[in-house]
Amino acid sequence: MKSLLTIIFAISFSLFSKAQCDFPAPFNGNTGANMTVMLTPLFVSSLNITEENAYIVAISANGLVIGSTNLVGLSQTSIAVWGDDSSTNNVDGALGGEVITFQLVNGSDIYDVEMPNTTSYTTNSMMAQITAAVVTPNCISGCTSEWAENFNELATTDNGTCYLNGCTDIDDCNYTENATIDNGSCTGKPGCTDNSFTEFYHQGYTPGCDDGSCSTTISDLGINSSYFVSPTNTGANMTLGFNLSNNLGLEGSTVAAFFDLNNDGTTSECVGLTLIQNGFFTMALWGNDSSTDEIDGLQAGDNDLIFAVINSEGDVMAFNANPLFSGYATNGSFVITEIDLNVTIYGCMDVNYCNYNEAAEEDDGSCLGTPGCTNDHFVEFDTNASCNLEGSCSITWQSAYLEEVEYSTNLQSDLVTTMETADLAALEAQAELDLTIAQATQASLEANDVLSATIATADLAAQEAQIELDLTIAQATQASIDASSLLSVTIADFNASEDQYLAQIAELESPIVIDIINGWNNIGYTRKVSQDVIATLEAISTHILIVKNNDAEVYWPEFGFNGIGDFIPGQGYQVKTNQMIADYFFPDTQGLRIEVSTSIPQWVIDLPADIHPNDIRTLVKVVNMLGQEVNPDYSLKGTTLIYLYNDASVEKRIK
Repeated sequence: MKSLLTIIFAISFSLFSKAQCDFPAPFNGNTGANMTVMLTPLFVSSLNITEENAYIVAISANGLVIGSTNLVGLSQTSIAVWGDDSSTNNVDGALGGEVITFQLVNGSDIYDVEMPNTTSYTTNSMMAQITAAVVTPNCISGCTSEWAENFNELATTDNGTCYLNGCTDIDDCNYTENATIDNGSCTGKPGCTDNSFTEFYHQGYTPGCDDGSCSTTISDLGINSSYFVSPTNTGANMTLGFNLSNNLGLEGSTVAAFFDLNNDGTTSECVGLTLIQNGFFTMALWGNDSSTDEIDGLQAGDNDLIFAVINSEGDVMAFNANPLFSGYATNGSFVITEIDLNVTIYGCMDVNYCNYNEAAEEDDGSCLGTPGCTNDHFVEFDTNASCNLEGSCSITWQSAYLEEVEYSTNLQSDLVTTMETADLAALEAQAELDLTIAQATQASLEANDVLSATIATADLAAQEAQIELDLTIAQATQASIDASSLLSVTIADFNASEDQYLAQIAELESPIVIDIINGWNNIGYTRKVSQDVIATLEAISTHILIVKNNDAEVYWPEFGFNGIGDFIPGQGYQVKTNQMIADYFFPDTQGLRIEVSTSIPQWVIDLPADIHPNDIRTLVKVVNMLGQEVNPDYSLKGTTLIYLYNDASVEKRIK
């Protein structure tokens, strides 16, 4: 019995030691002698019980628990106070006449209970407590930290239940000091928030606030938003695959490739364009059409391309493709895994030109701007000068004016002579004008006579046209009758030969068998109806490397990507295989469609995992205030439960 008491006390102490309260454990024993104390409704109601595991204990003068009873749900009850077992050497109960004290354990709080009638132990006696008790706090467990949301100003001992909702990530912009419960208010780590800097796209996350890390501005490398136009289908292309691990900030953008096709020194011709998509996507780079003299696409080995994206706001951002683009090859393929916006900035690096760019990293030969006099107070003022040239301004307008006055005096006499000559010319011009007006009047009269004659001729032509129209209507009516008769004969002939045509069509519908060689093949789709590409090629999919249509849309099995959709009757396709396939024909899939999702490359699958299973917080067990493992679903409402987790954390909850 005493061994059992020791175990119960040890469990109770382990549960409540954090609260630093000396909780008296419930009594569970039998010494062979006791007295009974009746607790009436008035007494029980005065205890203000709030917890379902509340109980009252009797304590001897030397601090030994010698009786207890549960109080929950009872309007009245009794408590047995156990006396000392005289047959043993140890004092394990109350002695005769000993005054007994009482304590109430209400959840995590302890109260001293002063009985209305003093209780002195007498074996086999009975005592009734019929009036209210005096209840005094002994140890109130609760949160004693003023920063906590559940701060209890009445608490005498901190029980470790303090909590504060907020952002618990110390690296977050909105980190809340002392927060114990993450309420989702974290806004994100500090970082570059300005999308005009390369750091905004390379940091790999959306920052919650700016930390001043923006340093390298985005460059367009001379690419204008008007350059983003769909390139011409030249009939030759190669496929670029984009398998980006992170395109944060580029959602809704368009990616394109540019080249100086006309060799005019400006890289402005678009040779590839597509929308950026989540996961793996492709873009066709269009090659030169060798059947024309014009260079309208890339040629073998061309690699001096400029790649750029334009976002939804119309901003152009040039980027380096990683790995480095190796060069154009018709029907080739190349996969880009990273967009690097930190590109080399080109510009004029010569300080002697007006467009000197101090941010330029490499001179592109663009230096321009004529230096000259930019001060309009001087005669040498040059409206075309872009910047002022030292010493170019020498003669002021004031000094030039004085020289001009002298020059004007000398020209005055010449001006008088010139004016007299002009007056004579004016008289001659007036005479010429009068003659022209007379000639115009005569021409008007003659034109009116011609108009009258034309109207009469038109009336006669209208009468002749009406006669011709009536004749045409009569001829059309007769032709309609003849056509109806001919149609009847034609229908009869068609019905007679219909069976023969149907038989010929049936022969033409037989599958067309082809041999597919190892490598590239140009084949036509010979079925009458469209079919899903993946379902059609399912039987030979392990031998298919890539399939392309005339618009450079591709089916790429390695990445689980179908950009073509359906085979179209009569269309031609390029198919690359890893072995020869003899006697192949397109099967009837009966409308079957096979949906695929973008696959993850094997090198990603082989990466080590960052999260250890022990890093995931999981519940180990739930115990009550007595240390007994319980199922929360079957516990009474109001029960105080202790939740133990695998990371050694503990939560105390009231159901």
